[in-house]
Amino acid sequence: MIILREDSHLKSSPLSKSGSPSQVALSELSATIIIPTHDHADTLYASVKSALLQTVQAIEVIIIGDGVQDVTRRIVRDLQSDSRVTFLDRPKSPRTGELYRHQALQNARGKIVCYLSDDDLYFPDHVEHMLRLLENADFVNALPLRHEGETLTINSVDLTQASNLSRVADGSIARFGLSFAAHTIDFYRTLPYGWRTTPAGTWTDQYMWRQCLSQPNCRAVSSFLPTVLGFPAPSRSTVEPPERLAELQRWLERLLDPFEREQIRSSCLQYAVKSAAQEVGELALVREQLQLWLDSHQTQEQLARNWEEGHRALEQRLTALESSPLLKARAKLLAAPLVAKIARAAGPILRRQSRSFIRFE
Repeated sequence: MIILREDSHLKSSPLSKSGSPSQVALSELSATIIIPTHDHADTLYASVKSALLQTVQAIEVIIIGDGVQDVTRRIVRDLQSDSRVTFLDRPKSPRTGELYRHQALQNARGKIVCYLSDDDLYFPDHVEHMLRLLENADFVNALPLRHEGETLTINSVDLTQASNLSRVADGSIARFGLSFAAHTIDFYRTLPYGWRTTPAGTWTDQYMWRQCLSQPNCRAVSSFLPTVLGFPAPSRSTVEPPERLAELQRWLERLLDPFEREQIRSSCLQYAVKSAAQEVGELALVREQLQLWLDSHQTQEQLARNWEEGHRALEQRLTALESSPLLKARAKLLAAPLVAKIARAAGPILRRQSRSFIRFE
């Protein structure tokens, strides 16, 4: 958990209406950014702006309306002053407009596809970083960095590890939401279904990622550089829309300021190093406890083996004695009536005189 107060002592530069970070001129369209929306009209001002203010400018932004209200339509009209913004206004779908996303991608012009929730923010170099990672991959998840209260939280996963990949693919773990994934358009067109209506009780984005990562030909990688900042909606369910927009605008200003952006990333790195050190210490303790258990277990096994060996030796000795000719002769002799009578009469006398404690029955 990273403590980062919004009232930072660092001075943030005001957010320009027309300014943007250094631009990378490309001769072809590099990315398609899909932004689904339903009822977060106000936050679109900040989220879409974060998508437009990328270091890679050769992009298209497709806002997909899933049963939106008129207030959303008015805001989108304002945003369409940038010719790179397209609006698909559709009626409410059974879930979150998955089929509308599929339809939009049929005509996508970007080499890669990025996604952005209507209440999350991109760092200005997000698309640039995703392009770099997808040069030799089909699917990438950005570092899941989320803002909760006064803290930033990280919940990372490394998809290059086969165990993690299979656990995400089969739904055992869910580590990243819509804004934290990207893939090439060529890979999308090889999927058996693409975006489709999700069964009830399943997160729509996780349902899609599971389909992607379960493909045998999927080359998946993970990013460990923060390039997206998420603002979970459930913890903000009682916050009024203007307040939510104000929160996003404050953070967008920080992300666009180079010094503050690096401060956030530096804090994330420090947190990651500290967490790794703690995990190493915990792992060493677990290994020590495991070794103690193994040593104890081996001692118990050795005791059991010693007891079994001793028991077998005793049984072998008893068997040898039972088969002894002298013992057999003794048994026959004692079985004779006269000898048995003499033995019973002489027993008390012999016991008093003998120190060997031999008992005659």
